[in-house]
Amino acid sequence: MAVSDFSWQLAAAKARETSPLIGEVSKAKAIIKDLGQRVRWIVDPIDGTANFASGVSYFNTSIGVELDGKMVAGVIYAPYTRELFTADAKEAVLYEGKTARPMCAAGAKVESKGILTGYFPFRDKNPRRAEKSWELAASLANAYATVHSPGAAALDLAQVAAGHTAVAFGTTMRPWDVAAGIHMVRVAGGNVKTFETSQNRNEPEYLRGAFVASACGLNPVTAHAVVEQFISCQ
Repeated sequence: MAVSDFSWQLAAAKARETSPLIGEVSKAKAIIKDLGQRVRWIVDPIDGTANFASGVSYFNTSIGVELDGKMVAGVIYAPYTRELFTADAKEAVLYEGKTARPMCAAGAKVESKGILTGYFPFRDKNPRRAEKSWELAASLANAYATVHSPGAAALDLAQVAAGHTAVAFGTTMRPWDVAAGIHMVRVAGGNVKTFETSQNRNEPEYLRGAFVASACGLNPVTAHAVVEQFISCQ
């Protein structure tokens, strides 16, 4: 029994009947009815597994919450830096120790001044695709101020939401890699474009692991074109 239910049961029957909160209690019970069947938790306990296994500090735990088929919350925690990135349905907040600040995806306004994170799967049995990956990576390097491949998609997305970086992209990520992060960027005011591929076409749009996330006010035309080209050669 929940604490609220226990407290309600302890109240005298007459007090419960005359309480001004009786209507609110009924509404609350109706709202949470069958909640367990309506909620889905999308969890990646260690995003950035290769980094974690190698002792590299850029990894995180990512939790997305889906209610009635819609993302409503996300949390991304980076244990080494003790940064906790959070987003509910309306607000995104970054907690750093005892301080908290609203997140606004306010990165660079033009590609040439922005930091981009992400990576292609350069190892491929098809030499044409492998060669294409390096060719497209060069296009990104020429378009952006700096290109990094830190190796943890959820944390890449959180950095865009926080305004630390301008763009994050992925091509073959899994739903648990992006569930919290895509939601977080959008709540923080950034933009996310997802792409349908043969691997993700059965997933809802907000769980597709081919994506470009960008700061508000930035049009990442090069990143969009590069991801589209990579997908077309798969």
